[in-house]
Amino acid sequence: MLIKILILILSVLNSTFVLAQNFERIIKKSSLSQSDLGICVVNHDKVLFETNRDKQMTPASLSKILTAVGVLKTLSPEDKFESKLLITDLPQNGVLKGPIYVQTGADPSFISETLWVLVNHFVREGVTQIKGPIIVDHSLFDEKLYDESRQSVRVDRAYDAPVSAASFNWNSVNVYVRPGLKGDSAKVYLDPESDYFVLSNQMKTVSGRDVDIQISLDKVGSKEKVTVHGKIGAQSPEAVKFASIQNPVQWLGANLISFLKQRGISVENTVVQTGVPPSQARVVAKTQGWSLFELVDGMMKYSNNFIAEMLVKQLAARAGTKRASIDDGLREIKATLKKEYKIESYQLLNPSGFTNKNKISACDLSLLLDRAQKDFSVGPALISSMPRPGGEGTLKRRMKGGEHLIRAKTGLLSGVIGLAGYASNGKGEVFSFAFMYNGTESGEERARNLFDQLALEVTKL
Repeated sequence: MLIKILILILSVLNSTFVLAQNFERIIKKSSLSQSDLGICVVNHDKVLFETNRDKQMTPASLSKILTAVGVLKTLSPEDKFESKLLITDLPQNGVLKGPIYVQTGADPSFISETLWVLVNHFVREGVTQIKGPIIVDHSLFDEKLYDESRQSVRVDRAYDAPVSAASFNWNSVNVYVRPGLKGDSAKVYLDPESDYFVLSNQMKTVSGRDVDIQISLDKVGSKEKVTVHGKIGAQSPEAVKFASIQNPVQWLGANLISFLKQRGISVENTVVQTGVPPSQARVVAKTQGWSLFELVDGMMKYSNNFIAEMLVKQLAARAGTKRASIDDGLREIKATLKKEYKIESYQLLNPSGFTNKNKISACDLSLLLDRAQKDFSVGPALISSMPRPGGEGTLKRRMKGGEHLIRAKTGLLSGVIGLAGYASNGKGEVFSFAFMYNGTESGEERARNLFDQLALEVTKL
């Protein structure tokens, strides 16, 4: 028995030595400055390789790993958030004189399908006309649509969507563009359609297959003007872009009105208001969205900033905090990571990583991954949520050969590249790793290629 143990120890030491040699060779070949790198590989709480072990670096979207662990440890993967329609008056001959209230439960997955189900349930009340106002309840969260922890410059892109307890379709609109005849205007469609938008179509159809779509949004009272300009080739297939909206309450209310009308229910008062249903309000329709497991999966595989911030505010709300904020939710995450995983030397200001101010060392992130993997209440869901090479998400076209051996989260900001997750050697051993680059934009592609090579190298242990 003693001989077998010694052989195993020597084998591990030899593998670690070979890993270090190969890592150092690959890193040197990349021509990146080691001072710009944070690299760590961990197995069973032991560091097998490290570069700048304790250096605090910007993780970008690797921050979502901390968010995912905190959320999965605190809530149940089966948890769902409930959405409701409520009324205070009884309909008379199909006419509802009083208001109709909508509560989305601050569900990040409150999308067109969910709203359609709500409206379909409401149809059975026999209402054909609503004279009262549409009232949106957004009281579960605070009123900060763009938390100060994000980068300060706003953009009309889906990854910078506002966060509100009254949210719909990720608070983004789909803009579909199809070519017309050469020289004519292109065809532009907004999905979902509602009176919230005023569309200005400035897209032109040109020869060939080139596509260049630019979108800008401007407030027009309680609505938004969407200007779509650029070009699309006459031989090009349909193209789609996603743009963030600016007023979640009005956006949700306008789409509720649109869906009601589609089911033959007229809405007389189209001015959307905000408020909380009184205690006597009656629930006339309710449904649930995605499970927490599905939400974390979407957050990780597609690096969805909106889901990350919504879930962190949900943590605070579930803990009993009124008008829950990002800071409230982050306190819950930090307490969990300290108590359950002994990780506390980091700075987490934004749960999605949409800031340069988040900081953590590569080895602390690797140790968190290692410890979370061994926590049966978190590990299976966490590993499953991460992209894999060749699969859905941000690793679809990366690390060929690692399809069944690597699960990892990516990170990207200007001058920041990250890759962190798990690699298996196919022999029952799973290694945790975190690779971070904080340098110049010119080194981003080399860093990305370096990290792919290092992850594949871990699978050879």
